[in-house]
Amino acid sequence: YYYPNGIKTKRPIYQMIDKAINGEPLEIWGNPNYAKDMVHVNDFSQMLCRAVLVDREEGFYNVGTGNPITIEEQIRTIVDVFSDPENRSEIIYRPEKKVSGGFLMDVENAKAELGYEPKYSFRELMEDYKKEMQIKRYAALRGM
Repeated sequence: YYYPNGIKTKRPIYQMIDKAINGEPLEIWGNPNYAKDMVHVNDFSQMLCRAVLVDREEGFYNVGTGNPITIEEQIRTIVDVFSDPENRSEIIYRPEKKVSGGFLMDVENAKAELGYEPKYSFRELMEDYKKEMQIKRYAALRGM
């Protein structure tokens, strides 16, 4: 969740996951080729560990993959991972809707100075998230 204007709101990616689980349609707003960086928590942790262990006095690093994933790839992956094959979510294109908030992180200095190398894809992020949902380890954080 996050709190725009003080109102508790489920993050959009989790809204999409819930819709895919329920077989509801998912919309792609704006340009389906719009891309952003989506980092797996394991890659984030790898970077933190490398930053702590490196023999350097200072450093400033972006956390990310350096490999953008398009909105269309994200939505298709969410449908593949979370929708029941017998009740797959339909994908609806809404080019007239505005999309914002994406970014791509430059992680070249983390690669060069820390030996950081992202290992996990967006699909693996979603598959791991699904596993965590099934065992309910973080159910309280999802408001379940």
